[in-house]
Amino acid sequence: VRDALPALLKNVDEQITRFDGRLRVPQVSGKPLPARPQAAAMLAAVDDLVSVAAVQLDRLLAARIQHTEARAHRVELLAAGAAVAALYLFAGFYLCVAGPVGRMVATLRAVASGDHSRQVKIDNRDELGFVAGVINDMVHKVRGATEELAHDATHDVLTGLPNRAFVIGRLQRMLPRASAERSVSVLFVDLDGFKVVNDSIGHSAGDEVLRTVAERLVEAARPTDVIARLAGDEFLLVCAELPDVDDAIKLAGRV
Repeated sequence: VRDALPALLKNVDEQITRFDGRLRVPQVSGKPLPARPQAAAMLAAVDDLVSVAAVQLDRLLAARIQHTEARAHRVELLAAGAAVAALYLFAGFYLCVAGPVGRMVATLRAVASGDHSRQVKIDNRDELGFVAGVINDMVHKVRGATEELAHDATHDVLTGLPNRAFVIGRLQRMLPRASAERSVSVLFVDLDGFKVVNDSIGHSAGDEVLRTVAERLVEAARPTDVIARLAGDEFLLVCAELPDVDDAIKLAGRV
């Protein structure tokens, strides 16, 4: 079209100019216009121009359509590639993040239910690794605080010995299983004159006496015996599986 169309247009323009010049002469003289072979040639040239232009325009349109289809195909390929890349990135993100996050959530749920032995184990050295470290540190602190609270709930603060609730619970579990072969001996210890120490020297001295008595009871008893402070100056020793009553009397004598 770019090569043939300008030449054809120029030829038609020249034919129209010559035809117009010849046409003006008869119009001025008033004579009828004689038949001119050039007019037929000009019309033929116009027909050729129209035919060539139609063919070239059809070709141009077909080329444009083909080019558009090619671009659309490339766009489709790019869209498919982008979809595959997005799927790959999502899969990688899921594999890298979902597992560690799931383990963190499982650990937090276990801690909330009372299991303080769980730890988050991941190999990430990024933000997820930092969060896992914070969770592990929190679990460690919660475990320590829980153990401390449990110890304080079952032990005497002054002497460190088990308290009344602890020793009564132990007796409730031991007595139903007691028998001639598995005896349970219970020794009750009360300090005479302890009130005089508190009133005359002071409560600090009385507290020191209680701590000293607790230490001596632990030294006198066996490692398997339970020594507890009931209240004030009262202590209790629970001794399991002593061979006979004489051994219990000997232990009481040492105390």
